[in-house]
Amino acid sequence: MKKKLIYTAIVFFAVTLINIPVAKAATFVVDTTSDTADANPGNGTCADASANCSLRAAIEEANALAGVDIITLPAGTYLLTISHLSITSDITINGADEQTTIVDSNNTNRVFEVSDNANSPYIYINDLTITRSSLYGIRSSYNFSGMTRTYLTNVIVEDCTTGGLFNTTETSMYLDHVKVVNNR
Repeated sequence: MKKKLIYTAIVFFAVTLINIPVAKAATFVVDTTSDTADANPGNGTCADASANCSLRAAIEEANALAGVDIITLPAGTYLLTISHLSITSDITINGADEQTTIVDSNNTNRVFEVSDNANSPYIYINDLTITRSSLYGIRSSYNFSGMTRTYLTNVIVEDCTTGGLFNTTETSMYLDHVKVVNNR
């Protein structure tokens, strides 16, 4: 009787563990340099109204999903025409390289706004250039109970009007092979 009870308990826990939902990382490959919004954030598909995956749509989709999401950003110039790109969840953005992958704010607002949104995100931005921001190229800020951690690797931050990087005291920003040049 005791063996049967133990066996039943083991089977119960095994079945329970199998049915536990696990947040899986999504990977989005950007296929347009246009600055367009995601048509349906949170559905797991990066697609604007024309079924293209823009950088903005990929970030909006990743923000709406659980887990650490990866955005692949091919070589090209991504000119922002709507507003800054708001990052509120764990995201890795991988450009082709810092010379050929350029995110340009078009002298309006900032390029990336990183905020905790109560979930302490880890943000990794690799192999790209952030340019022509009228505020900061990247602003990492503390809003709620979490703490953002922003990691920049092989990144150029240039030609930003009010400075290249802004980091509040409650957040962390880590720089590895980052060039911050010609910012005022």
